[in-house]
Amino acid sequence: MSKHQWGEAIETFVTAFMLLIPGPKRQPDNRLLPLPESPVLEQVDIDSPLTLPLPEPSPKVDDIVIQKNMFNAKQLAALDAYSENTVSLDAMEHEVSTHLYHSKPRGLYYIVLAGKVFRVTESENRWRIYLGENREGPAVKLNAWQKWELDPRERLLGGGPAYSRHSSGRDVHDYTIQARGIKSIRRLSPDKALMIQMAHQLAMEYLSGAKQTLTAMKALDPQALQYRLWLADYLNMPTLTERQILTVDLAIDLIYTRMSKPSMNPVNSERFLQVKAKRPDDGVVAFIDPNDTHKYVYLTDFFFNTPLDNLNASDHEWLEATLPPFDFNNHYRAVTLIHELSHQKFFTEDIQYMNVAYPFVELLKNNPAFGAVSKQRISDLQRNTLSLTTPRDKLFSRDGSEPPLEASAVERILFVTGTTRLDDARDVFLADPVKRASVILSNADSITLIISRLGGKLDTYLPVQAPTP
Repeated sequence: MSKHQWGEAIETFVTAFMLLIPGPKRQPDNRLLPLPESPVLEQVDIDSPLTLPLPEPSPKVDDIVIQKNMFNAKQLAALDAYSENTVSLDAMEHEVSTHLYHSKPRGLYYIVLAGKVFRVTESENRWRIYLGENREGPAVKLNAWQKWELDPRERLLGGGPAYSRHSSGRDVHDYTIQARGIKSIRRLSPDKALMIQMAHQLAMEYLSGAKQTLTAMKALDPQALQYRLWLADYLNMPTLTERQILTVDLAIDLIYTRMSKPSMNPVNSERFLQVKAKRPDDGVVAFIDPNDTHKYVYLTDFFFNTPLDNLNASDHEWLEATLPPFDFNNHYRAVTLIHELSHQKFFTEDIQYMNVAYPFVELLKNNPAFGAVSKQRISDLQRNTLSLTTPRDKLFSRDGSEPPLEASAVERILFVTGTTRLDDARDVFLADPVKRASVILSNADSITLIISRLGGKLDTYLPVQAPTP
């Protein structure tokens, strides 16, 4: 990565985080962010109520070190649950050359990291904190003083279930790359190349429409009142704050900027990869690798053959009939692309999945026979899984069909709520409306839902009246 790319990444990362940290109350600034024709971050107003000042366009090394140390502290706090409190290092063999502690009877290895003991495992010639079976923890390394520390070349890896996930390098090896780049995809499957092109176009329309809606909201346009009320309600706020509007604005700008780059042009982009899972039970639709400097977007079979393909929409048993007809498959793919780019550009985490790629709830029929795609089921997922109405014991947890919350998501929750334990974070989430909204805006599905709702032009889908007998 070049110095320019590194500086841009640090600046974007820190800015996005700062927008999610509730700051002191000041006079709001009503300046608007236009659609990005020039670098977005240079247009952010430094007078907006941030806890810390925005970094300069080219951050100094000292500033980067300060931020790195701050985030490392949060990462370490997130790892507290994985420290070993019941083992004795005195009973182990200390390998001086590697600074590892070896429990020979159990065949396990341990290290001392920030004064705490952690079990580590070796993966691809690197030592990683052990988080459990089939989970890859953060990498660690010996520093210049021969002390173990988190490897700054990696952030904590995120993960998720069968919709989207951040993928570690090892996860990438669980997939066979069938075609690399649009030209190769087109040669292999012209129809799939067309699907990507159509999804990209619709995603751009959603982003552009969301930007226009947000601009109208900030101008207090009466026609945008319904969107302002919806967004405030979704964020569990009596009224939107300037910071929350700016956060959504920044997310739209960053994702729009990335998607409109020539490198993402769906006619010839090299960033789209068609992959096939090696495991038959793998249900992942798409993913990105947070450590990938090429910014690839990996698309699996389920991206092209969506879960909705198996439902007979022509009979309108689960989808309301409208004019124009709602293209549910293209919507699914477009929203998936926005979700993935929110990981890359706005550093969202997969805190909670909400099936946001499914059709807008207003277009679904409330038919229990269709289970996961019924209006009640989707509405409940989107309204009650990460909100004030979520039962405390269900907050920041997953059901049995999904993997547990990943370390990077825990790290983000603790950082935003200013806590060191998830249990305390739950109390803050339920008690503090501003921090609750900030956690919601850190969630990839939440940002994606907001963008698709603000830009989806739902009111243009007119219901078709059933013929009278």
